[in-house]
Amino acid sequence: MRIFFSLMLILACLACSLAGPENGPYSPPSNRNIPAKQRLEFVDLFLRGRWADASIVFRKSVDNFIQQDEFCAAAKNYFFLYNLFKYLSIDRMALLKKAQSLAKLDTKCHPLVDGTDDLLTEKDRKYKEVLTNYNFSLMITLLEKESDPLFKSVYARKAALMANEKGRFSEAEKFLNLAYETDKKHIWTLFLIEDLKLNYKIANDPLEKDRLQKKVNMLTKYVDDNSDVFF
Repeated sequence: MRIFFSLMLILACLACSLAGPENGPYSPPSNRNIPAKQRLEFVDLFLRGRWADASIVFRKSVDNFIQQDEFCAAAKNYFFLYNLFKYLSIDRMALLKKAQSLAKLDTKCHPLVDGTDDLLTEKDRKYKEVLTNYNFSLMITLLEKESDPLFKSVYARKAALMANEKGRFSEAEKFLNLAYETDKKHIWTLFLIEDLKLNYKIANDPLEKDRLQKKVNMLTKYVDDNSDVFF
């Protein structure tokens, strides 16, 4: 009898250990959030100019989202990639079409299906409004407080270009320096090249232009920019 009770106690403990405290015997995997982390990783690799590596992580993220029936999230991966190319003045409509194709499989993913304007975040809308009004003093204040380096880099470069076109050269220099320091900190080689190209456009001294062009040429050698890896 004592052996019987001991056996029952062991079986009861085993059942408790399998059940877990809250989720039962089949707890959600701890790596459920990996696709979102992979999205951040592929964006970082892309901006560093490591497109072959970025494409591998990109596909893993998409596959993982799809396996979780998160088709809108998978669609947004393609939309983010489409925008990354746009930031470099490269048009890849095939990526947008792929994003919209995946979005149609999710009834809650209307903005991607209907068009891209609705996908602007409140932060995007705020920055665009400030730029449209040429409020450069407010823009520099917002960007200096901006915690997202991608927003900071992209909109600082946009502001630098607009300020230069308006003849606000000192402000253009501030914006460009802000973008440059952000990109340098994160080793975003592709954006650094864009910063140097914009600096070249603004510069007047022939020697300075020559120095900037040489830097662009050298940095470009470190970029794996075969976009075919994403298709």
